[in-house]
Amino acid sequence: MYFSRIELPATGLEVSQLERIMGGEGYGHHQQLWKLFSRSREQARNFIYSREDECSWPRFYTVSGVMPVDDNGLWRIDAKPYQPQIREGMRLAFRLRVNPVVRKREAAHGGDKTIRGKQSRHDVVMEAKRRARQSGDDSVMTHNEAVQRAGVDWLARRAEARGFTLREDQVVVNSYRQHRLRKRSQAVPIRFSTLDYEGLLTVADADRFLETLYHGIGPSKGFGCGLLMVRRA
Repeated sequence: MYFSRIELPATGLEVSQLERIMGGEGYGHHQQLWKLFSRSREQARNFIYSREDECSWPRFYTVSGVMPVDDNGLWRIDAKPYQPQIREGMRLAFRLRVNPVVRKREAAHGGDKTIRGKQSRHDVVMEAKRRARQSGDDSVMTHNEAVQRAGVDWLARRAEARGFTLREDQVVVNSYRQHRLRKRSQAVPIRFSTLDYEGLLTVADADRFLETLYHGIGPSKGFGCGLLMVRRA
């Protein structure tokens, strides 16, 4: 595996090149990053990434199965082998951006019977607010409280399977955003939401945690979600 920092040069970039890379409300850079890792048209996505701008200038971090190659000479790439030494009990500081959804199976009615409908994905923050309204306590829950509560709960329920544990008072959840990405070939935009996390975690299962570092957490990995960035606490 490889860990890479990928940036656009601060000088020498034409406006048309920047528009092509960063256009499409985020879909442009998704396409351009894909080209760095794709070796054929049939190849499945073999990388995850996170965008963390520096002074409003785009910077990307990636974990990939192959070394990124820039055939067009547009990017500045710093890539190195990624073999983190993980052991159980390690305390790590982490950053993470995810698309936090829950799956719900809707009830469908057929004649006099109620049958199980299709599963659909629901935004966890909107779902938390909906449950609060139903229980009558939405007036005492602020937006930030809903984001924190729903975000920590979402991650905590996935922590064991991903090889780590965390404490609610050591995790901060913020930057709830809803995204609309447009593909030229699709009339309907791609919609998803994101949450950003910062905090501390403890490695509980080294093998599972290593897989999480390599393959990420949650859906929408092709749009910059799921990459777990860690360092020693």
